[in-house]
Amino acid sequence: MTFFNPTSIALVGASTKTLEEAISQNKYWGAALRDSLLESTTVPLYLITKHESYTDLPEIPDLAIVAVPNIINEVTKIIAKGTDKIIVINTLDAFTEKKLYKIVKNKATILGPNCLGVHCDAYSTFLLNKKITGDVGLVTQSGGVGEALLENVPNLRTVISVGSAQQYKIQDAIQSLRQEPNIKRIALYSESYIPEDEDVITLMPKHNKKSVKAVYDHTGLTLEKNNAINDLDNFIKILNERVLVVSNSGGWLCLYAGQNPNQNMKLVDTYATTNPLQKAIEMQSGYTRAVVFFNKYEDFKKEELDESKLLIPYEIIKSSDLC
Repeated sequence: MTFFNPTSIALVGASTKTLEEAISQNKYWGAALRDSLLESTTVPLYLITKHESYTDLPEIPDLAIVAVPNIINEVTKIIAKGTDKIIVINTLDAFTEKKLYKIVKNKATILGPNCLGVHCDAYSTFLLNKKITGDVGLVTQSGGVGEALLENVPNLRTVISVGSAQQYKIQDAIQSLRQEPNIKRIALYSESYIPEDEDVITLMPKHNKKSVKAVYDHTGLTLEKNNAINDLDNFIKILNERVLVVSNSGGWLCLYAGQNPNQNMKLVDTYATTNPLQKAIEMQSGYTRAVVFFNKYEDFKKEELDESKLLIPYEIIKSSDLC
């Protein structure tokens, strides 16, 4: 099952106040979610205020989004109606969270609690005010990190904030993204899960005594030792880059690909006698930088080695300089 393509959506806890009024009264989510869904949703949308009941809806919504204080009562109604996908925005105490899972067991799947929800082609629970049409899908345990990445990675198309991730787990979200035809790369911010698949570009806190404590205080989970990317700036750079890698040595391309598994790259083999710099110049449009490897650089004519026509940032590596 997936949260990315509902046929209809219901927001339980929609506010009747303006966003400004709601913020001033410290009741943010009901208005923020309403505005974001009204702006973004491409399927039928039902807004249920505190004066309306889920059970009175004319159809069974495919997805329910919930941000209300009386979470147990409302989810009970949602289950009784027959909706089997539920996003719970609320931050819940441990007792209420366990009770919630018991209610929905074998009847519905919960995304959250303590999450920001989903941004995808069909709808968005994030106030973005823009349409994202890239090809990167992001799974994040932190809503704040997710929002920071949305601000800085134009190529993000789909974002799923998993929150507690006790029922709909991180690996479920990754698998859902793999089913999306417009998603070509998957990125993950995690504090408790190391993906088995190496193609998932993963950001995690560096493992040390202080970070382990910070993660436990944040999520109640344990930070595992990892070799993931540990720096947000570097993570953003990797997601935004499109690197053209050209070489007249196919073996070097294999080594480069193995050393840079997270890089969004185009590998071009010009074979032994063809000039890789000239090929990079021909192909540079649409790339953010180039890496050019020369085997036997000295065998090429000087006039064939004019770097001035390579207009994107680049690095030239010569086999003769490696030792």
